[in-house]
Amino acid sequence: MVKYLIKPNANLEQEINLNRTNFRKTNTLNPALIEKGSMVLFYISGTKSIQAHATLKETPKERPELQTNPNFSDFIWFAELEDLTIYKTPINLSDISIREKLDWFNEVNTNGEKRKLTSWGNFVITTREISLHDFLLLSRDIDLKEWINDGKISLSNPRSDFMEEETFPEGKTVYRLHKTKERNARLIDKRKKQAIERDGSLKCEACGFDFEETYGSVGKNYLEGHHIIPLSETKEPYEAKIEDIVLVCSNCHRMLHRKRPWLTVDQLHNLLKK
Repeated sequence: MVKYLIKPNANLEQEINLNRTNFRKTNTLNPALIEKGSMVLFYISGTKSIQAHATLKETPKERPELQTNPNFSDFIWFAELEDLTIYKTPINLSDISIREKLDWFNEVNTNGEKRKLTSWGNFVITTREISLHDFLLLSRDIDLKEWINDGKISLSNPRSDFMEEETFPEGKTVYRLHKTKERNARLIDKRKKQAIERDGSLKCEACGFDFEETYGSVGKNYLEGHHIIPLSETKEPYEAKIEDIVLVCSNCHRMLHRKRPWLTVDQLHNLLKK
């Protein structure tokens, strides 16, 4: 299984010039168990910010001959990188409003106490595995749909439901977390139940497609919920209402998101009639 990591660096010279990075073996991290395809965020200690991310092109291998800096003699596990992305605007981890949203700070330490936001140096003192949720919050320039298609993010991940609708914009200060998406999933179920009670079946509100008519029992009660108000344009706290959800087929859902501002269902319906 791929991992999501945050790695402290003095700089990015090796990553940029040699297209590789290196790790040391610790009590909590065995580089030999970091699979190819794992994602790394690079935290630059001098600026207290995350300045880049990359994908590991291979599982790190023990190569002491590549380590030429005596100050880092135990950093002998090297791996080549791909898709190194340098941020124009780094993520400033000294900003407490970012740290308070991270899973890591909402978990407990080895003493059973909730981690303190003010003790954030422990978070970046060494390379550590982080949740997908934290990786996405602390990164920039990511196209979630592309990453899902490329297999960098798995839809089977238990936290992936918060990615249901929105591609998070660069410069994000927050994106909708798991509990919000959980509520929206229940709302979509209510919207489907409402449509079935009213119409007796589920049909795309843009094109009229009925999955059950086409695919039989496997398509029963299947449609996707589209939020007519983009979550990125709302102010928190935001509670979606049932009338904010329209039920559409997969193709129409893609077309509604095809450009900004999004098409309305009526606009898409009119295009289909031409």
